[in-house]
Amino acid sequence: MKILLISYTFPPTPGIGGRRWAKFVKYLSKEDIEFHVIYSQESLVPGNFWMNDLEHNQNLHRYPVSFKWNKILANKNLSFYQKIIYKFFMFWARKSKYNPYDNTAFSQNQIVDLASQIIDKNQIDTVVVTGAPFNLLYFGAEIKKRNNIKLMLDYRDLWNGHPIFSKFQKLTQKQLDYCLYQERVALQSADTVLAVDDGLKSQLIKLVDKSHHGKFHVIHNGYDVDDFYLDYPKTESQRIKIMFAGNIDANLSNLVKSFVSCFKNLKSIDSQIYEKFELIMHMKTNDKELYEFLHAAVDNQFIVHDDFLPKDEYYKKLREVQCGVFFLSEVYSDAFITKFSDFIVNENFIIQVGFEGECAKYLRDNKIGATFEIGEGAAFFKKLKDVNFSTLYTNYDSLDFNLEKIAKKLKLLITKK
Repeated sequence: MKILLISYTFPPTPGIGGRRWAKFVKYLSKEDIEFHVIYSQESLVPGNFWMNDLEHNQNLHRYPVSFKWNKILANKNLSFYQKIIYKFFMFWARKSKYNPYDNTAFSQNQIVDLASQIIDKNQIDTVVVTGAPFNLLYFGAEIKKRNNIKLMLDYRDLWNGHPIFSKFQKLTQKQLDYCLYQERVALQSADTVLAVDDGLKSQLIKLVDKSHHGKFHVIHNGYDVDDFYLDYPKTESQRIKIMFAGNIDANLSNLVKSFVSCFKNLKSIDSQIYEKFELIMHMKTNDKELYEFLHAAVDNQFIVHDDFLPKDEYYKKLREVQCGVFFLSEVYSDAFITKFSDFIVNENFIIQVGFEGECAKYLRDNKIGATFEIGEGAAFFKKLKDVNFSTLYTNYDSLDFNLEKIAKKLKLLITKK
């Protein structure tokens, strides 16, 4: 079987968006599935992730593309002439119907033409498109119009339901209307729609009529045991170490502030308990106010690094901490994000900062973590200090989040007639 995969980020181009399908390609290639992959050759982040998973893969063929809009957005060293052109394009983009925050916004003909050529030359009958960026999902519908193929869309995030587009990256009404139109066309055209969790699946189903509901399925994110340093012994420490590593978008700022403020208040409420903890953050953020807030709070128990940890270093540090923390906005309260999988394979106590949802219920039912809600007081940390971390995962089986097992479920959906 031959599949054309369109994934904006894919190794060797770095970025967390490439992890999901790099892993699926790794495992599905062993099942005699041949992959042809269109991806961006430019990246806005450094690094070279998950290449080891794909080296010497005879069933993988790559087609790096220079997306037109991304070339403008990614260029940091502009000449005076280029800066004038950049300002002109940005002015035009903001007046157009296209989403100027989507790096693939102006590449429809380029991608549809290339995809059609690959399909024709290699006799491909299935196209998989994963997003974000979301224009790619709409391009998938246009590819299906032109070619006799099955179309599978893989949603890793909300498209128009994401609050970032109404609060932090405001679209004009014309742009929003066009995005809504694109999503309707994409969902109606798809033969199969994947979502990373039940909450996302439920929201997508609302966008189509009942005749389409049967084509929606959940394929979770998960872990690949080959990535981790499980032979490293878990580090014992006098302090309870809590670590966050990753990007913090502006829409998560209030959650981060609430959690950090509660932790810092513990210093004046009960300094002895405060000194039992160490909260470590390796982070980047586009929120200047949050950046300043976090740096003003730094002390021996609260440590902030302005960096993205290299993948291998991050995985090793998970062996050195007892707790991992991530932040979920209200619309993502059901999500089992990649960090969740990282934490369960390393048997870290999981702190979800956010709202009650599927993830919070799962942590509570399996007794492997807890949810910190906005406004919660120091009692959270007082309870945390009494957790027996050494017996935490005694009765828990993480196999449902093993990517090799998840890939088998995905194969059934891909090969379904």
